[in-house]
Amino acid sequence: MSMSVGSTEIFTNFAMQYEMVRFADLKPIRQMSIEKIGENAGLIWNALQGGALTTKALKKATKLKEADLNLALGWLAREDKLNFEENEADTVIALR
Repeated sequence: MSMSVGSTEIFTNFAMQYEMVRFADLKPIRQMSIEKIGENAGLIWNALQGGALTTKALKKATKLKEADLNLALGWLAREDKLNFEENEADTVIALR
C-alpha cells in the first residue's frame, strides 16, 4: 500500500499531536546530580559497614527513595564495591 502526500501529512500531524499530549501528561522530572548520587553511595557504604543487608533493610537504613537507592547501588556496583546474592524474598547486598 502506498501513501499519498496527503496521508503522509495527516500521519505526521497526528504523530506530532500525540507527542505533545503524551509529554504534557508527564510529571516533572526530578534531576539528580552526580554529586548527590555519590553522597547516596556513601550512605549505602556506611550502612553496609555493619554487614550485609537486604535491599529492603538497606532502603530503611539509608532512608533513600527506591530510585535514589538504585542509582547509588549502580554507582557502587560499577566500581565493583558490592556483592549481590539473590534469595527467594530479596537481594542481599554486602561490601566486597
